[in-house]
Amino acid sequence: MTSTENTLPSSIAPATLLLPPASLFSARASRLRHLAHGHELAPWLNGLADLCDAQQQALDTLPALTGLPSAGSVWPPLAGQVTALEQALQGLPACDGGPLPPAIHHVVRSFDPCMVCTVH
Repeated sequence: MTSTENTLPSSIAPATLLLPPASLFSARASRLRHLAHGHELAPWLNGLADLCDAQQQALDTLPALTGLPSAGSVWPPLAGQVTALEQALQGLPACDGGPLPPAIHHVVRSFDPCMVCTVH
């Protein structure tokens, strides 16, 4: 096995952030109320609809999303972004089914000391 076969990929496909529709909970409340008409579980369905209304009200009062992940973040980036952690890991020897090499632990620990335990 050569060193090029046993390295991390040069680009890691990041996760995509998919936000729910702004009216998600009000649509659910409307559907639950529609289903409640004439149903024996109408009180329960209407109670769930009231809960969805409260969730929609809470969602509507949240501030706008402004703190999207930055290049220095260790959390999943938006599509097309590569985090600083991913950049630091590029070119390091990858594991071949065994324990991770210490170099990877050192790099990950330099970004977040608690993350090392999640990368084994």
